[in-house]
Amino acid sequence: MYIFFEEAQDVGRVRDRLAVLTEKKEQLLDNLRDLRFEYRAGKLSEADYERARATLEAEIAVVLAELERLSPAERRA
Repeated sequence: MYIFFEEAQDVGRVRDRLAVLTEKKEQLLDNLRDLRFEYRAGKLSEADYERARATLEAEIAVVLAELERLSPAERRA
C-alpha cells in the first residue's frame, strides 16, 4: 500500500509540474499578444517592443524546453 501511495504522489507531482508549465506558457503567450497589441496601438516604441518581445520569446523557449524534457508518459499523466 505504501508503494502505491508513493507512486500516486509522484504522478501528482508530475501533473502539478505539467500544469504549472502549461499555465506559464499560456500566460507568456498572452503577454506576447498583449505586447503586440500595445505596440500596434502606438503605446510602445519599436526599440521597447523589440526588447520586451525578445525577453518574452526567450522565456517561452525556456518553458517549451522544460515541457519537452518531460517524458511522453509524464506529459500524459
